[in-house]
Amino acid sequence: MNPINSYTALSSNDLRPAEGTKANVKTATGQPTAAVGQQNPPVPQDQVTLSATARSLLAAQTAPTGGARVAEIKAALANGSYRISPQHIAQGMIQDNQQLLVPAPPAGKA
Repeated sequence: MNPINSYTALSSNDLRPAEGTKANVKTATGQPTAAVGQQNPPVPQDQVTLSATARSLLAAQTAPTGGARVAEIKAALANGSYRISPQHIAQGMIQDNQQLLVPAPPAGKA
């Protein structure tokens, strides 16, 4: 049994048209496919464009962390001298949220 098509006993070889015959197959748009041995027309490729915010978030995720800074924080946590500032954390969270918010369009415009 074909592990990819477990619902039938047909292999992928059984689904090809016989040598020298033309397949009567149509694409999703109803256009006939190319005959066996002919080239198919090029398929258009999708494109994605990232916004400036998305690019900056991606750069922040992939930016290397300074090993010395990480070691410094680990040592401060271990000896109890690391100070946590709730105000500093809150300010950072507010800044992050403000950067991600999309400004509302002016009144009367859609």
